[in-house]
Amino acid sequence: ASRARRSRAHNRALKDKKCRFVEFANFVSATFPLHLQRVLDVAGGRGDLAFELSVMRGVPTTVIDPAPFRLSSFKSKQAFGLASRQQPLPAPDPALPHSVAARWLDPQVALSYSEHLQHGTQYLFTRGLQVLAEPFDESFPQRHMALWEQTSLLLGLHADQPTEAIVDLALAACKPFAVVPCCVYPTLFESRRLHGEHVRSLEQFIEYLCLKNPRIIRATLPIPGCNTVLFWHPT
Repeated sequence: ASRARRSRAHNRALKDKKCRFVEFANFVSATFPLHLQRVLDVAGGRGDLAFELSVMRGVPTTVIDPAPFRLSSFKSKQAFGLASRQQPLPAPDPALPHSVAARWLDPQVALSYSEHLQHGTQYLFTRGLQVLAEPFDESFPQRHMALWEQTSLLLGLHADQPTEAIVDLALAACKPFAVVPCCVYPTLFESRRLHGEHVRSLEQFIEYLCLKNPRIIRATLPIPGCNTVLFWHPT
């Protein structure tokens, strides 16, 4: 019985996590229809949000995260399934990165594991998905001037440490952004002050970010947990 309860709880958690990426992608598509030329998904982790934007909605997206990019097995299965419907399948390109784990071995397709991996990867990258395995900080625009020039929207869904940098850099460059703050890290950011007090709680952090520009808008996403989205666009 306890194992069944744990399994149900695990399945609910997975469903909630999947819902988080879909709902935020829906919000972005509805809120920024004119700013979807090249999106930066900061601290994009395993690429779930980028998958929803680039593959499912055709929005070119760059994932920025120091951790190695690795899609979940579910998204990998979707990627190879979509690629398999592109007939005929293109020849695998050995120059493509192998960091996307397309693990769906379809018994109806006589391909090796590495060929499945390459086909899934190739499909993702032809849909406008890019990956930068590095941190996002104040020097990012200088390190990637061409990409920064192309960027039309910055996103941070539970981006943790880079959240404030997203807001600051977007405001400085007059680029629209949307962030869903989560962890505050008060010991890491001891200089943050709100009305003279050290920013420690999530609600304080949200107010602290909103004070950076009077036109920052606050909304709520229909997802469990941290669901306050702050967004801004210059027009």
